[in-house]
Amino acid sequence: MDKEIRILILEDSPADVELQEHQLRKAGLVFTSKVVDTREAFLKELDEFFPDLILSDYDLPTFNDLEALRIAKEKCPDVPVILVTGRLGEEFAIEKLKEGATDYVLKSNLKRLVPSVNRALVEAKMIKERRQAEEFLRESEEKYKILTENSLTGIFIHQDGRFVFVNDKFTEMHGYEPEELLGKEHLTLIHPDERATLRELALKDWKENLFPSGMKFGESVKMERLFGLKCWQPVSNIRECPLLWGMSLTSPSLNGWKC
Repeated sequence: MDKEIRILILEDSPADVELQEHQLRKAGLVFTSKVVDTREAFLKELDEFFPDLILSDYDLPTFNDLEALRIAKEKCPDVPVILVTGRLGEEFAIEKLKEGATDYVLKSNLKRLVPSVNRALVEAKMIKERRQAEEFLRESEEKYKILTENSLTGIFIHQDGRFVFVNDKFTEMHGYEPEELLGKEHLTLIHPDERATLRELALKDWKENLFPSGMKFGESVKMERLFGLKCWQPVSNIRECPLLWGMSLTSPSLNGWKC
């Protein structure tokens, strides 16, 4: 691991701290550490040191691992906490893992420390990246929602030939409510004179091309409005995806219709 990691060690035995740091350095880990043994010092370093990892003894005279776990999960939930303890027992390990510990290592078996640290850091990185990706997706969806809801252009997206999204302008233009369209075949809005031809072309080409064969960017198609009016309406592609296909439809108020 190339990046220098910051390790906060909660331990009151200098000898135990030295043994743990020796194991980490011997494995080639690049790190800087801070050692604390009180609740006050622990809180201070969480705020100022910003650790990437916490190594915690099980039981200190004035501070125990349970309280340390609770504080760590509250102030820095993404930072892994590994218990380094002399206490044995499977029940003890299960209890601490349930309380929020990432792992535990016995002081009598410190050769497990480095694999445990490496695994905890990899898992923490994955969790952080997943959370960042989820946040980015949420923000993107919010921006997309704002753009589509306020658009003067009718927009729809279909999956496997059925509507999965329609914006307010699209429903306004066609006189339908969203629930009347979602899940329905998108060719429902194509005029019957054109529907069979476009369905045949769509089955053949729409998963490979932006538009069906013989249909060019900006070309008009005959649309079936709620009251059966025969109109031609400009279309343009807004999204390309193997399963999703979308179109923007110009509003009649923008002179897009020719009846």
